[in-house]
Amino acid sequence: MIDNKRYIIYDPKLLQYTDENSNSYWASMSILAHEIGHHLSGHTLNNNDDKLNNELQADKFSGFILYKLGATLIQAQTAINQLGTEQDTDTHPSKYKRMDIIKMGWEEASVQRYESAIPPPPSDDKSFGGEKGSYKDEFFKEEIIGEKELNEENFGGVINKYNYPFLEGIIIDVEKKGYDGDMRAENFDRNPSDKNMTLTIQMTKDSKSPFGDIYKNGTRIKFNLMDYDHTSLAELSWLEALLVPGRKIKFQSFYYGYEAEDIFYIKKLNR
Repeated sequence: MIDNKRYIIYDPKLLQYTDENSNSYWASMSILAHEIGHHLSGHTLNNNDDKLNNELQADKFSGFILYKLGATLIQAQTAINQLGTEQDTDTHPSKYKRMDIIKMGWEEASVQRYESAIPPPPSDDKSFGGEKGSYKDEFFKEEIIGEKELNEENFGGVINKYNYPFLEGIIIDVEKKGYDGDMRAENFDRNPSDKNMTLTIQMTKDSKSPFGDIYKNGTRIKFNLMDYDHTSLAELSWLEALLVPGRKIKFQSFYYGYEAEDIFYIKKLNR
């Protein structure tokens, strides 16, 4: 505290060192989140002498916030793993205690992920598409799924064989990843792609699923997009701009396997 104002004073060389050694900017992010945690926990406003507990509280805060920012657990722990001590000191707990409490904060944020309120419509909701047609608001299977997959009888053939129902829902969460292990990529002789998404969608009306049962209004279900990088860069950007939390969409999906359904048609709807 300086003149009753909160400050964080840091050495840029330390942040650069941790980022370079971990090959990730999450190291410096976690350090800054930790220091912010001290301020928000009131540690700079009182004379609490429990220094070790204060450090653990700030560590837990950093783990919680880094999950919210998109870091993996390993990324959230990397700075402490590099800089922490093997044993407790007078001022800081051992790195093992600190990594454990970071994990606790990270996991608490993870539990909240799919229990949050419905996100508000994105700011471009009324103008998406624009008078000049700046964006596309509808994507078909040929634009979402690669040609090789579409030519596979057990993939594209399945899509073409059945009249899958149209579903409607609001995107609650977007994760830039596919199935664990990216098994579909392996099945089609692909390298795992960074153009994978897992969407959590809250259904907005009762609808039949591809299995014949009913997706109830209000239920939240995970769907997938895999290796959707088969069109121009412009269309890729339009698709990613469409698939953001808060967006209402009409879509079709089918079950290919690996514990989740694949989306093969998407259209934006107004809320």
